[in-house]
Amino acid sequence: MGKINPAKEIKREGSVVRISKSLAERLKVDNLSIMSSVAVKPTPEGVKIVAVDQGSIAQSMGIAPNDTLQTVNGLKLGSKEDMNAVYESLKNSSDFEITVLRSGKTETLRYQIR
Repeated sequence: MGKINPAKEIKREGSVVRISKSLAERLKVDNLSIMSSVAVKPTPEGVKIVAVDQGSIAQSMGIAPNDTLQTVNGLKLGSKEDMNAVYESLKNSSDFEITVLRSGKTETLRYQIR
C-alpha cells in the first residue's frame, strides 16, 4: 500500500467529515494506519487520546489529544475488545458518529464515506 495523503482523502463539509471510499477501503484491510498514529489509554469514561501524530489520518478526522472517545454509533468504548467490536461494525458503514468528551463537554463528530 502506498502512502496515504489525509489532506486529499478527508474533507470537512460543514459539520460532517467526508472520507473518500478509497481510504475507507484501505482502512477496512488495515486499520493500523489510524491506530499507529494515536496513543490511547482506556479510562472509565472511554478511550482517552493521549497523543495524535501531526498530519495523520486521526488528526485530519478531528481527533485531538485529551479527547475521550466514548461511543461509535452507540457502541461504548472502554477496552481493546470494545475497539475491535467497533472496528468490525464499521466495515460496512457509510455513515458513523463518534461521541467525544472534549474539554468537559460531550460532542458528536459525524462522518460519511463517499
